[in-house]
Amino acid sequence: MSQSSEPSIDISGISISASDWEATPASVKALVATLIETISRLEDRVSHLEEHLNQNSQNSSRPPSKDGFGAPKGTEKGKGGGKRGAQPGHPGHSQKLYPPDACQGIVEHRPETCAHCGETTRSPLPLSVHPGGYGERLSPVLALLSGTYRQSHQQVKTCLAALFGIEMSTGSINRLRREVS
Repeated sequence: MSQSSEPSIDISGISISASDWEATPASVKALVATLIETISRLEDRVSHLEEHLNQNSQNSSRPPSKDGFGAPKGTEKGKGGGKRGAQPGHPGHSQKLYPPDACQGIVEHRPETCAHCGETTRSPLPLSVHPGGYGERLSPVLALLSGTYRQSHQQVKTCLAALFGIEMSTGSINRLRREVS
């Protein structure tokens, strides 16, 4: 088969000889032009829809709840080498003591010593001392703020410091909140 030197017309990537194209009836030419236009529009639409289908929460502004079941999960962070909580060398925090003149009363409480070995042991708290370390009125206030008024631990901490001058850690707030509920 030898290539003819006859000029050809390229229609959507298909070469047609000029003589064949000229011999084609006008209605078929119109049909081919319409089909080419329709195919072009449909290809554009398919590419747009594929682009839309490939969107997820990682590459668009869609929330993760709209990802669906087949969506790739985000990469999970590996556990670090350190343990949870305060690391060695971290300066500790403890409940601040009020000056004696700011207190209503002072209860003397000393640990007992073991009769056999002489070591200092723990002794039970007096009944007048609240076991949580804070008074019995603070727990309901804390429960009201975090439960009824739905304040976060940080907001409760700020509120207690501003209203009552009580500085508490968020861990203490969480512990008291769990005790009340």
